Amino acid sequence: MNNMQMMGQMYPQMASGTGDGTSIAALRNDYSQVIKKYPQMQMPQNNPTQQQLLQLQQMQQLQQQQQQQYEDSQKTHINNLVNDINRDLEKYQPSKSRMTETDSTDTEDNKTESWGSYVPNFIKEPILLLLIYLILSQEFVRQYIAKYVTYLEPKNGSVPVTGIVIYGIILTVLFTFFKKILLR
Repeated sequence: MNNMQMMGQMYPQMASGTGDGTSIAALRNDYSQVIKKYPQMQMPQNNPTQQQLLQLQQMQQLQQQQQQQYEDSQKTHINNLVNDINRDLEKYQPSKSRMTETDSTDTEDNKTESWGSYVPNFIKEPILLLLIYLILSQEFVRQYIAKYVTYLEPKNGSVPVTGIVIYGIILTVLFTFFKKILLR
């Protein structure tokens, strides 16, 4: 049943088109009866009541109070954190002797890093090995070592396997030594 049919049943004068009309008091009375009988037909009120305005104000105040409490708790938390950090910093005292040692090693490391930092390690090691080999191959170096190790300079001109092994050991020891010192 639609609204027009309900109105026609309640107000037969309007449906038939006859009559002088209905008084406003009768219309108000009929409207309240219709609302009681059919509450879904109630028209929404555009003007909020005083109670609704009061509830809205209370909700806004509650939201503001909650926001203020949240901000206060955050400030308290941050203040506690800052105080904890300050207390820990007051307790911390670095050793002065270690600081001077690390400062001197840092400056030494910076000097060595600036010299060899441009060349990668896979190039440094072969260059070091080549330099040591070239130095050991020089005639005056071989003669000097041969004074102490006779296997490196035999009288008949052929170097025995023992001499080659000794020469390799000298080369390896020098390479390892200079690698540890120069290529840190």
